[in-house]
Amino acid sequence: MTALLEIRGLTKHFGLKKSLFQRERQFVHALDDIDLDLVQGETLSVVGESGSGKSTLGRTIVRLEQPTAGTIRFEGQDIGGAQGAQDRHLRQSIQMIFQDPYASLNPRLSVGHALAEPMRVHGKVADAAAARVAVGQLLERVGLQPDMANSYPFAFSGGQRQRIGIARALSLGPKVLICDEAVSALDVSVQSQILNLFSHLKRELGLTYLFITHDLGVVRHISDRVMVMYLGQVVELAPRDAFFKRRLHPYTRALISAAPQPTTGRREPRILLQGEIPNALNPPSGCRFHTRCPQATAVCKAVEPVLQEVEPGHQVRCHLFTAPA
Repeated sequence: MTALLEIRGLTKHFGLKKSLFQRERQFVHALDDIDLDLVQGETLSVVGESGSGKSTLGRTIVRLEQPTAGTIRFEGQDIGGAQGAQDRHLRQSIQMIFQDPYASLNPRLSVGHALAEPMRVHGKVADAAAARVAVGQLLERVGLQPDMANSYPFAFSGGQRQRIGIARALSLGPKVLICDEAVSALDVSVQSQILNLFSHLKRELGLTYLFITHDLGVVRHISDRVMVMYLGQVVELAPRDAFFKRRLHPYTRALISAAPQPTTGRREPRILLQGEIPNALNPPSGCRFHTRCPQATAVCKAVEPVLQEVEPGHQVRCHLFTAPA
């Protein structure tokens, strides 16, 4: 199946300012050599601890951050090399929904203004009357009333603001939505409503999602595939059911062991990881997880493992597993 979004060798290093006593500039290794295909109509969830590179991945795809190396192709076109009309088309096709619904809206703009502005800029509406109609339709699509267009962000709850953020992302007719912790700041009951809205919009509009989250309950509910990141690298990528039933990487096992079971509320035997995630300024040699891995061996400390497919559709970056001959 042809990928809608193709990422190859994506790398993002953030340079720090040199101090008077430093001989060389230091770099934060936010992303290192990410390969990923996103198929039309699927939901790929990206999980991992804070500092794993999840949000940087999303921000780099929508070009809020420029990659240090690698390519991002959308429908076969290189996003990095797009200019003019092609660039505007690509920016419309990939939209982002942010974590904080309170910070993502301008308090000085009415909801109607916030939703109409991108449509005016990109020529989606001919005049003010058409903009009002389009805004009303967007609000209804996300479960709000059209007359709410005249109100300002302070008048809305967190869940309503996130719906407005979703409506704004939909205003340009995107094909891919990148959701960066889009429900983590909401109450549990509101989270469920927003997740159901995402599922409904996926069916109705044929949307494709890259869903960044730390909540494995959300992952179970919404995902087709799951990608696990650790210290800027992909360590496991699998279909959702395989991810939960046959998690291969020791880091993945530790993440799942920390999450309540969906039916009983009981936990599996907890796998306790020693120490904190290493400093991204100086990632460990060999496997980046070896400093915390209970199964690490000498080869893990010396040789960096590659991401390999060990079962159909199931990839893992670990020396404990080898690809079939």
